[in-house]
Amino acid sequence: MGTLTVLRHGQASFGAANYDQLSAKGLSQAQALGRWWSQRGQRFDQVWMGGLARHRQTWDGVVQGAGPLGHTWPEAAVLPVFNEYDPEALLACLPPEEATVEAAVAAADAVTRQRHHFRRLKRALALWMAAEVAPIGMPAFSEFEGGLRDFMDRCRLQALGQQVLVVSSGGPMSVMLKCSLGLDAAATIGLNMRVHNTALSQWAFNPKRHELLCFNSLPHLAQADAEGLITSA
Repeated sequence: MGTLTVLRHGQASFGAANYDQLSAKGLSQAQALGRWWSQRGQRFDQVWMGGLARHRQTWDGVVQGAGPLGHTWPEAAVLPVFNEYDPEALLACLPPEEATVEAAVAAADAVTRQRHHFRRLKRALALWMAAEVAPIGMPAFSEFEGGLRDFMDRCRLQALGQQVLVVSSGGPMSVMLKCSLGLDAAATIGLNMRVHNTALSQWAFNPKRHELLCFNSLPHLAQADAEGLITSA
């Protein structure tokens, strides 16, 4: 048997001009995971990540938190299949809202604006997954899913007995769940919206199949000194 662990990045900069940067809290989350792994002697035979800044910064934070043990882990290799979908490109596929709705949202508090954003994103994701829209600069969903499925198959066939780590985002993680559990689009999107920052999902695999061991796990943030570090944006 081998083990495939997928780590979502730490909290990024939601609402800022550049979302693709870890916040100070996101870095603390990654460092906490590194400390937790180092205390347990966690090893990895392969480390992969997407090519986004928040993926690299999360892995760097994990290594910082791990201290000397982090130096025994392989260098993380970039694989673009683990990049997140582009939410702005997806949202651009939706018809514009009425001016009165836009004005009401703009005047609302931050929590209401965030909920509105994710309601629209869920609609756009459903259209993309159904091949009803083609967001500019994004692959078709079938290609997005196919790349992740191919990676999981490669683990089954070529990494037996190894510990494989992937640093990615909620979108790829939820689609990997779709691949292994046969989920429909609605369930996949629902899980995507619930993934916490630096959450872990893990599969055991053999040459025949993947078996889900855990989803959205935060063992490193269960300590008393991690209060306030559980986030989802």
